[in-house]
Amino acid sequence: MAHTGDHPQERAQGMFDPIEIESPRLSDAAFRHIALSIVDGRLPQGERVRDEQISSELGVSRMPVREAMQHLERLGLLDVRASRYTQVSRVTDAQVADTLEYAGHYAAMTLRMSLGHMDARERSVLAASVAEIRDHYAADGDAPAARLTLLHLLLQLSSNEVARRFAGDIDLVTTRNLHGRGLETRDGEELTELLAVLPDAVAEGDVDTSEALVRRHFGA
Repeated sequence: MAHTGDHPQERAQGMFDPIEIESPRLSDAAFRHIALSIVDGRLPQGERVRDEQISSELGVSRMPVREAMQHLERLGLLDVRASRYTQVSRVTDAQVADTLEYAGHYAAMTLRMSLGHMDARERSVLAASVAEIRDHYAADGDAPAARLTLLHLLLQLSSNEVARRFAGDIDLVTTRNLHGRGLETRDGEELTELLAVLPDAVAEGDVDTSEALVRRHFGA
């Protein structure tokens, strides 16, 4: 089971913490640096991205930066314009809708797959993390932040080796595409109800109810 002990709002930014360049894979360091810059808006949509500038910022050669940019292009965060220049991609309304649909299905699947393998202590930790999101939402009423934090928690949940190979990329794309978009709720009571019921279902190991709650809420 993935670690769930951090504060929920901090956890939503966890994979985007500032990098440390002593990483043995400089392309991974460059990837995290560029990804964080896109997610937090320092590299806005449509902004040109120059490998020489990134390599200078990080103090590395251009090769690992280019590798990172190719990875980000495959994920849809960067667009290459006919080999002339690279820019941050623009997120369309259709991409927001597709991302939310996919993330809802994936989060529900991951919860189902993971919950069945958890012992009582692990279920209790997860339930407490969901309850933290509930309490934070009750205090600030920020529905998009609460939903994104819940998605992040569920997307990173699986201990399945195959699932974990893709979880980071899926979480990155979800966070970027839904950052401030597509996560509003038409009815605040809908989110309140989910967060009120889900902790108990998780703690009890009720896989069917837990999965159904997540699917229904995210329209999956």
